[in-house]
Amino acid sequence: MSRVVLFINGQKYTGWKTVQITKNLQAVSAGFTLSVSDKNNALIKRLPSHSVSIRPGDACVIALEGQRLITGYVDKVSPSFDSTQHSLSISGRDKTGDLVDCSILNAPAEFNQLKLDRIVSILCKPFGIAVKVKTDVGEPIEVFSIQPGESVWEAIERAMRLRGVLIYSDGFGDVVIINRKNTRTATALIQGENILSASGEFNHSDRFSVYKVEATSPWSDDLPAELANAIEGEAKDKNILRYRPKIIKAEAAGSTAQAQTRAGWEAVVRAGRSGTYQITTPGWTQVNGELWSVNTLVPVKSDWLSIDGDLLITGVTFSKNNQTGTTTQLSLMRPDAFEPKPEIPPNSDTWNLVEV
Repeated sequence: MSRVVLFINGQKYTGWKTVQITKNLQAVSAGFTLSVSDKNNALIKRLPSHSVSIRPGDACVIALEGQRLITGYVDKVSPSFDSTQHSLSISGRDKTGDLVDCSILNAPAEFNQLKLDRIVSILCKPFGIAVKVKTDVGEPIEVFSIQPGESVWEAIERAMRLRGVLIYSDGFGDVVIINRKNTRTATALIQGENILSASGEFNHSDRFSVYKVEATSPWSDDLPAELANAIEGEAKDKNILRYRPKIIKAEAAGSTAQAQTRAGWEAVVRAGRSGTYQITTPGWTQVNGELWSVNTLVPVKSDWLSIDGDLLITGVTFSKNNQTGTTTQLSLMRPDAFEPKPEIPPNSDTWNLVEV
């Protein structure tokens, strides 16, 4: 039986009738909504008759099929009743939701010659969030300045783009710095077998024919003032046939080579992310009993969507309701959307976004 357990203040709550738990590579904080509406439900019986004992701000843990997915806080509690039943809906997020919501306070306005993981650790420390490093974070960033009014996560996102890495929650309330994995799923997704529904979207609105990255060079006594802003990199997307230029201001000082790398990253990653897929499959687990997981490669075969190859799982939503039962919705993109290749694959603006 599929089981979701909510732990709050030492109490275990089960028996949820409606479940939605979402994790995504592009959103640092996982979220959940759980609800129950049944006058005979054991959860409702355990609650005091005069009030709901679960409160916004309560620390909580969400486990699905025995695996911890979220360690965070309750955001919202919605109790209701009528003459026949009592209902309760609870939603919340991982601890890292505070990074998304909150501003930067009491941190240096500028970081000098620090590696990415050190900058992220300093920004996360006030929230009790640790940083785990599972990939090379590259050389120290020459100068990284905090922008007025930005959130903690906005600053972290800017910093991680400089090194082309991924940062997401590990399910235990901390963040992990990683690169795209080559781990493969145990189950393939095949039209006519285990795909309940699927859709694709191919969007050029965020792609450009040429990318120019402008940066300032690191300060030096030997550098003439008139050359201080002369750093520039350029890359082209040959699949965008009309004139569409894009100028990007680098988040930190750097060299011409770094600006060139960043321009190439923009061109390839934007191309990779211009095609997205949503596939719904029954149940929450693969054939080996493991939950579907982000940052894994899955073989997909669908004649209607013109796919026959590997896609990267970028988001997972575990759902349960009376209409569709227990399902998993997977968000997918081309693998190079998170680990750029040196150049954009030809014909990447067509339906068939996967080279077989």
